[in-house]
Amino acid sequence: MVEVTMRTVHGRLLLRPSRAVNDLIVGVIGRAQRRYGMRLHALAVLGNHWHSLMSPDSPQQLAAFVDYVAGNIAREVGRLHEWREKFWARRYRSIVVSHEEEAQAGRLEYILGQGVREGLVERPHQWPGVHCAVALESGTDLEGT
Repeated sequence: MVEVTMRTVHGRLLLRPSRAVNDLIVGVIGRAQRRYGMRLHALAVLGNHWHSLMSPDSPQQLAAFVDYVAGNIAREVGRLHEWREKFWARRYRSIVVSHEEEAQAGRLEYILGQGVREGLVERPHQWPGVHCAVALESGTDLEGT
């Protein structure tokens, strides 16, 4: 299991929540999951970065999945905002999460706390952007184009 984080260039709010941005992000990630068979456990997208918790079968699968997601989000969301400059600050950062249940629960708790920790919302499911809290709570999938 790995935690992956990517940040936008200069902390710009290029991922700020809107119906169109949320739809594009979830759609791109869904296509990437089908294409690469990635097991995605948690996801939170804030205005200038995103976090995910996933279980790749190999480093190559992880790299291909994240490169696909990053490239397509940059292209689609960048087009939506008419942003033609560099989108991401740097390549993604991945941190291997221990097989210990306590470590995995801690990383999940960290991702679920996105939006709350920053004081943007009181509870994770209130975040208007892409967040796994509602899907995990209800047992439904996130849906996007």
